[in-house]
Amino acid sequence: LPFLPLFRLDEYEGEVAGVALPPVIFDTEQGEVEKMLGKAVLRGARWALVGGVGQIELAKRFGLSPIGDFRLNISNLAAREEYRRLGVETALLSPELTLPMARDIGGGVIVYGRIPLMLTERCFIKENFGCDSCGRAAFTDRTGAKFHLMREYKHRNLILNSTPTYMGDKKEQLRCAGLLHSHFIFTVETKREVGEILDAFERGAPLPFAVRRMGKRE
Repeated sequence: LPFLPLFRLDEYEGEVAGVALPPVIFDTEQGEVEKMLGKAVLRGARWALVGGVGQIELAKRFGLSPIGDFRLNISNLAAREEYRRLGVETALLSPELTLPMARDIGGGVIVYGRIPLMLTERCFIKENFGCDSCGRAAFTDRTGAKFHLMREYKHRNLILNSTPTYMGDKKEQLRCAGLLHSHFIFTVETKREVGEILDAFERGAPLPFAVRRMGKRE
């Protein structure tokens, strides 16, 4: 299922299958978010990726099936069962879990993507790079690692991990662990890079650059 950022739906044409709700929604912003959800439903949306407890009922109120994002931080079976009781039948587990831990809980896992490290209230892109750099801005640390910045609703910023997580060449281990719900996070990748990553995943092949693994670095 493809999940498009709710606040950027106007940039896409055609029907919408699923929407990703903003990670932060203040009470003063809920009215605007509800209007966007109404428009998404009219365009065919049926699922919502939710990252907070308060978003579950919001999604259900618009007839959307809530899918738990990794931000729910599900890291044990009790949390998983409680979210299921609240109506989240399918959820992504915390990316910090090791494979055996994820196996014991059950759920979806991120098999590719630059996982967000931080959400800023201020727009670092505007303050440090200018609005013209939106979509291309990045911080570089003293080791040369590049941390991309992405705009979030409303002009908040996501700071992404410099090294993407990848588990495509570990598909057999995922299968044996019963972790069959695979989730991709595409942010700064080009159309060509997306195709190459999906192809590598289908073949169970490694990627030609450094990656992170579930629960550890490599």
